[in-house]
Amino acid sequence: MVEELLNRAGININHATENGYSALIGAAEKGYSEIVKLLLKMRDIKINHINESGYSALMRAADKGHSEIVKLMLDNTDIDTNLTDYFGNSALTLAVSRGCNETVKLLLNRMDIDINYLKRGDSALMLAVRSGRKDMVKSLLNRTEIDINCVNRNGSTALIVATEHKHIEIVKLLLDCATVDINKANLKGETALMVAIIGGHTEFIELFVKRKDIDSNVKDLIGKTAFFMAINKSDYNTAKLLIIAKILNLAIKTKRIMSPVNLMNKISWFRLPYY
Repeated sequence: MVEELLNRAGININHATENGYSALIGAAEKGYSEIVKLLLKMRDIKINHINESGYSALMRAADKGHSEIVKLMLDNTDIDTNLTDYFGNSALTLAVSRGCNETVKLLLNRMDIDINYLKRGDSALMLAVRSGRKDMVKSLLNRTEIDINCVNRNGSTALIVATEHKHIEIVKLLLDCATVDINKANLKGETALMVAIIGGHTEFIELFVKRKDIDSNVKDLIGKTAFFMAINKSDYNTAKLLIIAKILNLAIKTKRIMSPVNLMNKISWFRLPYY
């Protein structure tokens, strides 16, 4: 029936409802791949038309996980892969948020996709990390232009977010990237190491202190270092790790809090290892 209608003279294939829904957007949203094929064959089809919410047909297909339709649309040279709706979503961020791994892979095959686009402060990488989607994180990290150190509205990097959400395998993936900045701090001045100490995530702490580029002398906004945080939490195992790794200068002093040595002197049973 659709094919018959499309063959009629004078048919307006781009007619849209009051809400801006065209036949193409409707078919893409519902997963009607055969109808999408027919519509895409029409010379005058407006493939990038958006509805009143800013959704295009590609975005609706990505959001619903219709990977076959996404592939059909990406084969069209006129497709705009970086359109965003009025909520800040792109086809890529929608696919990542919905956990549509196949759709994400298809989109990443397009070299014109803006992989570092920020949806209200979150990149596709950040969204994948927060949700613990390891396979998606791998796919995103395979793109050479990925900004692994971009930050969200809290100033947190993907590494900090992965640490906060206790995604150890994703942290390992991020640490394997040559460009990762392990010492980058969020708006509170907290690094990934500090976040791990605050959360009591021992496995993460052990990963971080083994890094040659770790700087545990970084201070947060109130002047605390990772060592101070460990001692304040009575986490003496972490404190010892920091000392043994020789990544902390024990002579550090701050204006707002006592030095590490003075603080440890209040703990009678704690003994510093000799160098």
